[in-house]
Amino acid sequence: MTSVPDIGFDYRPSRWPQALLLALGVLALLALWISALGPALAVLASVMLIHYVRVSLRRARDRSVRSVIWRSDGGWRLVLGDGTEAEARLAGERVLAGVIVLRLDWDPRQEATLALFPDNLAAETRRRLRMRLSASTHMP
Repeated sequence: MTSVPDIGFDYRPSRWPQALLLALGVLALLALWISALGPALAVLASVMLIHYVRVSLRRARDRSVRSVIWRSDGGWRLVLGDGTEAEARLAGERVLAGVIVLRLDWDPRQEATLALFPDNLAAETRRRLRMRLSASTHMP
């Protein structure tokens, strides 16, 4: 696949999972208060739920990876949040309901999971990425 051009894109987290998480958090909070829990347990569970949603939203906004290049030789180059570059490897990939999920790792114990939704990846780049992923997973 040496004739395949590089695929590069800037990565920013999608707003879709964040909005879904917030909506589910509000619904869970409402469910706590209309359930048969006593007021003390409802307050405790609400505090725990709000903390969980805040931590999850912070993780969903993580910018540890700023840009990605999948080179024609099959290597991955990342520009990290602090501006440094790293050579990475594709540890896993999935396409779930139209969302491309890439798991990249570099260094001994650093990894990132990038969820590529239609709102954070251009349609042409998305198409090229899906085609190349499909071709690379079927190669011997």
